[in-house]
This record gives sequence, structure tokens and C-alpha cells, in this order.
Amino acid sequence: MANRIQLRRGLKSKLPTGSEGEPFYTIDTHELFIGTGSGNVNMNGSKWYTGTAMSASSGSNNSYAGCPLVKVGDMYLNTSYGYVYECTTAGSGTTAKWTYRGSIRGAQGATGNTGAKGDKGERGAVGTVVIAASNSTAKSKAAADYVCDGTADQSKITSALAAIPSGGGKIVFAEGTYNISSAFAISKPVIFEGMGDGTQFNVSDALATCSATGNIVFRDMKITANTISKYLYKGSGNDDVRIDNVTLTMTATGVHNLTTTDTYAAFLGQHSFASHNSNISLTTNCQNGGSGCFAVAENADYQSTNATPVRVIGGYIALTVKKGNAHISRDNLICDALNIELTNSSADSVSGTIDLHGRNNMLNCCKLHYHDFHGDWNKVNVLGTVINSVIYSEATQVATLTGNFIGCQYHNVKLPSDAVLCTSF
Repeated sequence: MANRIQLRRGLKSKLPTGSEGEPFYTIDTHELFIGTGSGNVNMNGSKWYTGTAMSASSGSNNSYAGCPLVKVGDMYLNTSYGYVYECTTAGSGTTAKWTYRGSIRGAQGATGNTGAKGDKGERGAVGTVVIAASNSTAKSKAAADYVCDGTADQSKITSALAAIPSGGGKIVFAEGTYNISSAFAISKPVIFEGMGDGTQFNVSDALATCSATGNIVFRDMKITANTISKYLYKGSGNDDVRIDNVTLTMTATGVHNLTTTDTYAAFLGQHSFASHNSNISLTTNCQNGGSGCFAVAENADYQSTNATPVRVIGGYIALTVKKGNAHISRDNLICDALNIELTNSSADSVSGTIDLHGRNNMLNCCKLHYHDFHGDWNKVNVLGTVINSVIYSEATQVATLTGNFIGCQYHNVKLPSDAVLCTSF
């Protein structure tokens, strides 16, 4: 048998630093490396690196001090701006050189002349408009079409809405704080998109009113409303509203608060409402009288068994009642994989109710957690059907719950006698 030529081989984690030109083969990851005397170069084609160390949008000699040992043809992606670079001089640190090749976001279109307070001047209708906050970074402000000044920022949102075509579009909010002192009006389908919790809306009166016929989305942002006495969002009756990855914190006061119809509700899609992986916290301090608050929605068609259901998937709802009545939703509520926490926090709420309200409600794979309560436990209700969920209470009194329960686990609560395949723990 002819002699075989074999490379030095072993585990990748045990790979030594080879002499210049010395080859290695890793038996666990099946990669080929060539030593340089000061490090080993991976020879398995181009390798991608990511980060924000390089931010130049041109040039052929870009570099950064923390660059690992790279070879010609390796690629680098700036994850903040989408800039792509190719290694044209091998090495490490500032010895390695990178050439800017373009942006995966594409070229930015032309804007108008610079107007007052940083705006980009008058412009025709566009599909996507960018707004920066007064405390956004300088780069975010430079890339924005409108820059807020931190006071009554709804005026810039109104201008951005006017720039979007009647068929709809998107408003992108850079990181920062936006102060909303009165509701802005929506008259077309719009996606309001932030940068996660780094995009903060502080609402002191109401967030928005809407006369659109559907497809309103709020996503990737944080909304805080501390003194809502009427409504946070008021719809037209034909809205299709969705909040997606939103942290929504509200404190309600008044008789009919957080309303879209001047009678009920919190953040409402009167025709259709959906919440996906969002966190909703509502503290109510209702005055006497009225029907109280709904933490999620009051479906305008709630009296009809054919009404479009309110859907809440993932995330959590934390409902705290200090005074008056409070409910999760009206009829036709469907929840999946949701954590629901209900708290009756004060003796002032002895006359109030806290519950999942109405009929045709369904909870699937949810966690329903009752914290310490005051007052009458008979006014703590779960209506509808609850499937494969966990229900438990920390209160000293045992709650008697109504509804249909199938395949649930429960603790310190009393389920109906016809509950199916439910076990206590």
C-alpha cells in the first residue's frame, strides 16, 4: 500500500498556533487551517464577521483594532447600518484592510431641503417615513425625515402621516422618548414601528384616534400612559388593530376610562384586535359608577356570536384594581400561551369586580395567577372555556370560579363540579 500523506489533526479547541504554511485539520468540525506563525487562518471559504466597529460608507482601507486574524475574501457586516465590507488585505487588528462593498438596506432616496427643527422639508407621498426623538443619537437624527423637539411630539407624527400615501405605509421611530400630549389622528393603514423598549412613548392625554378601515399596527415599542381618564386609542368601528412586541403600561382614573366609545375599553380594535407577544399592565382607580375598564379590548360586535374575536397570543396581562370594576376583555376573547395576573390591591375595591368578562372566551395553555385580594371573592369570575392552563391563587380565601375547565391544573381555587380532567397541586 502506498504511503498516505496526513495533516496534523485534532480537536478545534486544542489547535496550536502553527508555523507559517503549516496545515491543520480539525476532526470535530472538519475545517482546514493554515498557520501564519502568529495565528491560524481558516481556509474553508469566506467567513462572515459582524459588529459595529467599522461604520465608513466608502473606502478601501477600512480597519479596526479588534479585528481577529482574517484572510482575503472574508466579509464583515455592520449590524446597525447594514454596511458590507470585504477583506482585501489579510492580517489582524489594523493590519487587515477592508473595502466597503455596499449596504444591504439599499441606497437612501433623495430628500427635500432642510426645514425648521431638523425636518427634511416638503416631500411627496412615500411609503416609509422616519422620525427621530429629541434625545435620539446624532446619526438617527441625520437619517430621519422628521426630528421631534420633546414637546407635543404628536405634531411631527401628524406631519409624517400626511406624507404617507392614502393606501398606507410605515412610520419608523428611532430610539428615544416621544412625548404625546394629545391624540394624533390616523386616517389610513399605517404600521408604527419602533426599536423595542428603546423607543418610548409617554402619553399624557390620549395616543390616537382612528378613522381608517383596517391594518393599524403598533410594534416594537414601549407605551406608558399614567393618567388616562377617557381612552388611549379610539377607533372608528371598522379598525383591524394589532400590537406586536409592545410593552404597554397604563394607569386609569375616572368613570368610563380607557375608552374608544366613551363607555368602555382600554386599547381597542372595535372590529378586530390582536396582541402578539406584548406585555400589558393596567392599574385601575375608577370612580363610582359606570361599567369600569377593559384591559385589552371591547369588541364592538361583542353581542354577536359571529363577532371577530379579540386574540392575545404570548406575553402577559397584569391587571390591578384599586377601585371600581375591571375586566380583561369583552366577549369573544381568545388567548394562547398567555400569563395573566389579577390583583385586587386595596380595600377600596371591595365593591368592584375583576375578571375575564363576557362569553365565548377561550384560554389555551395560559397561566392565570390571582394575587392577594380584598373584598368579595364571589366577584372574581372566569367566564368561557379554559383548556390546558394553570390557575392558582395566593389569597387566604378560596375563589369559586365559573366557566368550563378542561385539562387544567389548579391551586387554592374551586372549579365547577363538571370540570374535565383537572388536577390540583
